[in-house]
Formats: sequence, C-alpha cells, structure tokens
Amino acid sequence: MRAVRVIVLLALIACLVGPVDASVAAYKEGTALLYAPGVMERTYQTRIRQGLVKAGWQGGLAATPDCKNIGKVIQAAFLNPKTGKWTAYQSMLIVDCAMPGDYKGLVRRGIVVEVGYPTAVSTGWNREGKTKARLK
Repeated sequence: MRAVRVIVLLALIACLVGPVDASVAAYKEGTALLYAPGVMERTYQTRIRQGLVKAGWQGGLAATPDCKNIGKVIQAAFLNPKTGKWTAYQSMLIVDCAMPGDYKGLVRRGIVVEVGYPTAVSTGWNREGKTKARLK
C-alpha cells in the first residue's frame, strides 16, 4: 500500500513539475508501447479521484511524455504488424505521462504514446509490445 501511495505521489509531482515544452499537436508519428494489463485502468481511476479527468470515459486510455496533456483527448491510429495496415483513428483519453527523469529518454526513442493493454489487443499488436502510431 505504501508503494502505491509513493507512486501516486510521484505521478502528482510529475504532473506539476513535468516538462511543458511539447504538446499533443507536436506528435505526428512515432512508436507506441503498451502498459501491462490493468495498469492504465488503475491510473485512470487514480486520475478520477485526483480530479484530473472525469469518470465515464468509453474510449481508449493513453499516456504521452508530456504531463500537461493529461485530460486531453487525442486521435490515434496504430500499425497492425500482422496485416501491415493502419487501424482507423480512435479517441484516446490521456491519463498518464512520463516521470520527469524519463521524459527525455522517451522523446529520444521516439515514443509518442503508451496505451492500455485492451487497446493493444483490439488493434492487434499486444504480442509485439510496440508498434508505430500516428496521432492527431
């Protein structure tokens, strides 16, 4: 329980002091990663309790490197590695962001979005763990 509180506290600090030089609009195409099953959903519930997002969201859940994007909705499409085709764009609510020490590494590696496990399953790339993504 203490570890969960520490993680939540660190996430709140990241939201307050995280980098503010990038926006969702700056991201066009890059790499998408997936969260382990249940992690993004728990993060969403935490953000509801913190008052950063509203309950009742029915679309996908995502994280971007920049903390100022929490609560925004983006459109994301993913390359299905099995078919070689891009999925249709879908609405994703941003509920998480990079820790301050992770931001530069994510940007350097071209990570533009991380998604909840259900999104990776529904778009066909959960076994690979990463794919290309287009955001708008």
